[in-house]
Amino acid sequence: MMGLLKKLQRRIDSLSERERGILLAVMIAIILFAAKTVILDPQLKKQSTMKAQLQANQKQIAELQSEMNARMEKLGIDPDAEIKKRIANAKNKLQKIEKDFGGFQKNLVSPGRIDAMLDNILRRNKRLQLQSLKSLPVVNLMAVPNADDKQAKPHEEQSIYKHEVELVLTGNPKAKLSLNLFTLSLEKKWLDL
Repeated sequence: MMGLLKKLQRRIDSLSERERGILLAVMIAIILFAAKTVILDPQLKKQSTMKAQLQANQKQIAELQSEMNARMEKLGIDPDAEIKKRIANAKNKLQKIEKDFGGFQKNLVSPGRIDAMLDNILRRNKRLQLQSLKSLPVVNLMAVPNADDKQAKPHEEQSIYKHEVELVLTGNPKAKLSLNLFTLSLEKKWLDL
């Protein structure tokens, strides 16, 4: 093998500079042609096949989508109809609740008038004596229980708060009445006692 290479080297050395340049250009062309044939052509063919497959798949998807839309249009079915109906029902219920709550709220005693109302009740009945009056902790009725924790997580938007007041009254030396009043409010702060 070494002998063959040395013989080839002597033969190339015997060529003129111009002939060597031509030989080099021919060798480069042969190498490039071989690389194109062995490496590039199979990759280009594979890419062309995959592109054709992708186009066929996209065409099939478009046809199926068109067919599905035509069938749904023919049937007159809105895929979101059930959800839209539930949303409309929920909105109607919410409006009714807001209306009922507004009417109900007119009959309630406002937080600013509660102390005057309690004072008025006690003044009308001279036999009742107020022994103690204390406000118990406020409870957020809209708090969502947290599964990981024993504490309830407060609801961030509108909340309804339950306020409790404990009254201890005496009517005569033998009678003692402990009365817990519960109220509902949209405000956390209601009455400080």
